[in-house]
Amino acid sequence: RVSVEEICSKLERYDVISFDIFDTLILRKMNRPEDVFYLVEKEMQYINLKSIRMDAEWRARQKRYKEHGDYEVTLWNMLHALTTIDSLEGARVEIACEESVCYANPYFIEIVKILKEKGKRIILCSDMYLESECILRLLENAGFPKFDDCFISCEYRKSKANGELFEIVKNKYGEKCRYIHL
Repeated sequence: RVSVEEICSKLERYDVISFDIFDTLILRKMNRPEDVFYLVEKEMQYINLKSIRMDAEWRARQKRYKEHGDYEVTLWNMLHALTTIDSLEGARVEIACEESVCYANPYFIEIVKILKEKGKRIILCSDMYLESECILRLLENAGFPKFDDCFISCEYRKSKANGELFEIVKNKYGEKCRYIHL
């Protein structure tokens, strides 16, 4: 791995430094991201909720693609129809479970802090169904400094994977900026 100092030196050349969130800035104390849903199932006392939730997400993404040509969804409204679990309560429990297992990647928290001290513009850009308010709270709870902006695919209905979310970033900050995404 490149040293923190060396990577910060390379990143300083850019005007806008973008970070992905999960498995980059934030790590989970779980083997797989979907294992968090076991905690949601236990907390909600709803048998087989993990499978129902994963199936609902898959169906929601397929439906969204057929209707709009993208896979960017928010989820708990669809789960309410399948389980009768209140959508706000379900989302609250899932976020609380995420918070209980998420922690800062020690390598990247140091990099972000150094870059912020140097006045660099640091943004978040991620394909995710959790909304930016939740993401920012997870990062704050993990000890990260405040980010300059947050671009989450479900809010913009544009994917990072196909580059559309980055186009929104470029439109906001300008074509002349030098960008990098980690």
